[in-house]
Amino acid sequence: MHLNLFVLFLAFPVLLLAQSVKKMEYELEIAKNDRERLILQYKLAAAYLEESNWEKAELYGSKAHKLSLNMGQYGAAAQTAFIAAKAMGGQARNDRKNAKKWDRQAQSWLNTALTYAKRSNNGPLVLQVNGVLAEQAEKERDYRKAARFYADGYRFFNSQEQQQEMDGNQLQEVMRLQAQIDKLTYERDSLRNVVFELEQH
Repeated sequence: MHLNLFVLFLAFPVLLLAQSVKKMEYELEIAKNDRERLILQYKLAAAYLEESNWEKAELYGSKAHKLSLNMGQYGAAAQTAFIAAKAMGGQARNDRKNAKKWDRQAQSWLNTALTYAKRSNNGPLVLQVNGVLAEQAEKERDYRKAARFYADGYRFFNSQEQQQEMDGNQLQEVMRLQAQIDKLTYERDSLRNVVFELEQH
């Protein structure tokens, strides 16, 4: 029987991330099984992400991702890929000279996170990853792609009927996504009208 490690991760209070990184790294060295290793690698990745240590956050995130795949834990694979994506996004902001390289790696990790979030039927994470992808597309002024990402997350969440179990934050996120879809659809239609008018002159 597979253990849903994603749910297990959510059970860790944020305060646990404040425990000594060195202590966690030592515990990782003496870990007796893959389950312990995966949990510690995840906690280290999250702790380094909090400290804006992008390189180590991605290092432990990628290790945890690989281990979660070996264990067949797709929920954990999605979450660890998302942490690695955040780390690469931070690296891009920190190293503007090589930002394109880091952005490409972040994009790859986001796509991976989305794949496994869908595979593990993790509707909230699908919404979250699609939201990040949509925001990136908006920055690039690719509103059609942004609308596609928002709509994909919204459709997936609804198809899983997870709205019945939504808490306030998740409901707010769904409403935000629907508003973004409506906004981008309006902007798309407005641009089409402008193009049509220009073509008539």
